[in-house]
Amino acid sequence: MEKSNFFDFYIKVVGFLSDNLVLGLIVLFALAAITRILIHMMVRRQMWFINEFQKRVRLFLGTTGEKEFTNEDSFFSMLKYNLEKTYFELFRLREKFHRRTFDRIFIIWDKVFFIQKGAAEFIVDFLHQVRFLKQDRSEPQFIDKTKASFNNNKTFGKLFGFFPVTFFDDTLHKLPSIFVIGGIFGTFLGIMYALPELSKIDIANPEESRKIMNQFLLNISFAMNTSIVGIIFSVCMSFLNSTLSPDNMYYHMVNDFSSSVDILWNKSRNNDLTPTEVDLFESALPIKVKGRFLDIPAEKILKSSTTKFEVIRDQRLEEEPEEEEEEESEQDKSA
Repeated sequence: MEKSNFFDFYIKVVGFLSDNLVLGLIVLFALAAITRILIHMMVRRQMWFINEFQKRVRLFLGTTGEKEFTNEDSFFSMLKYNLEKTYFELFRLREKFHRRTFDRIFIIWDKVFFIQKGAAEFIVDFLHQVRFLKQDRSEPQFIDKTKASFNNNKTFGKLFGFFPVTFFDDTLHKLPSIFVIGGIFGTFLGIMYALPELSKIDIANPEESRKIMNQFLLNISFAMNTSIVGIIFSVCMSFLNSTLSPDNMYYHMVNDFSSSVDILWNKSRNNDLTPTEVDLFESALPIKVKGRFLDIPAEKILKSSTTKFEVIRDQRLEEEPEEEEEEESEQDKSA
């Protein structure tokens, strides 16, 4: 009696798995595809920050109008100036004025993926690493320091600031094989569920036996569909993993950022810090409150540090109308 009850329960479990495995594969593929796209979007926004920094370094090297705002002999001053300017123009200035068409959408994306917070942490961490470099020694390996800053960045390494990207990326790379195994497993489950029906065949009743065989073949064909679905999802997931993989983008980000920093290093003559820059690091040190050390958020540090760009920008806006009036008066005189 107990064996019969166990067998009936076993058949019900096999039947449930056989009927719902395709649906489970569909849901798993949908979740995996959405996760892969979200990771790709997040890393693309991080790459956007690095590309914008690279653009500003090129503009800084190609112009001489910014000399009054930075110590051009110091590597740290040049690097800090360009990083702060990139942060200020990409996040604070854009959020204030919405000059471009899609700024409102991208601001929402950056808040969802914590791009601004991660960029601030990356800037402060990288400046900490290059603070004590000496010009009289061999050229530092900035590519290793850049990798360390990305690896130490808790915000850039997590989707929505909570889910670890490395874990999900490794899991998504394993899913193609899991889909194939799941499809084959579903096929065997379908066959196991259909085989007991053959025991009901009665040779003396050909009509009933024909119905049982037809139902058996139908169940087998449905079980084969599970393998087909698993193979299709495996191919699609492999394609998504290869086209939307963050590994190539991380490779380009590390190389682009380190090459820009290397150019600034070769242009500089020393790595001295001004008193203002020393104060920046002192404010970034953990503070002790009620016996516990608390870290000051990097966004708060850069918010106070990039205030000078607002002053510079306001001065330029005040000077531009005067220049336009002078040009108009000269045109009137010539006329």
